[in-house]
Amino acid sequence: MPPQTYESYSISSISALASSFPSLNPYYLSLVFVAFAILVGVLGRSLPSCLMKSLDEEVQQATVLYNQAMSGRFLVNSEEHELSEELLKLDTQARQLRKRALALTPRILLRSFQQIHALFNGHSFEIWMCIHRIRALRNKMQLLIESKKDDFSSTLPDGIPPSRQLWLRHRLGESIRI
Repeated sequence: MPPQTYESYSISSISALASSFPSLNPYYLSLVFVAFAILVGVLGRSLPSCLMKSLDEEVQQATVLYNQAMSGRFLVNSEEHELSEELLKLDTQARQLRKRALALTPRILLRSFQQIHALFNGHSFEIWMCIHRIRALRNKMQLLIESKKDDFSSTLPDGIPPSRQLWLRHRLGESIRI
């Protein structure tokens, strides 16, 4: 038996479906099948792109928070190295996921429904997990910054003007960092 092409497979599946429902016109049934395939193709491309927008925003917010921590001198060298490594790793993973999302071409309609479903769910899950890891990293950085701010404010005596407090906090941050 020769291997089935996509066209022969779809025609045979439409005719098999049509024989199951003798009252349905095969023409209308084929239109429903094509509409369903287009819908699956559109969903297969739109959900990963929505998730990619969210992933891009998370990477941007994590980078801003990391830069804020670096400029405020809130991180010790070991923390700085660990967070920069983790942020770089997640940014690289986000770039790879973005490339894979762009590789989802309109040819997705030529794949079987099982392949589309596996690709759609697997890729979306990977993007979602990357977003989750970036949020966890952001929360970790935020907690580190807040704990360092509390440490700095507890070392300052009362009655110091706010402008001087900021200068002292900056100086304390430098001395802790060294």
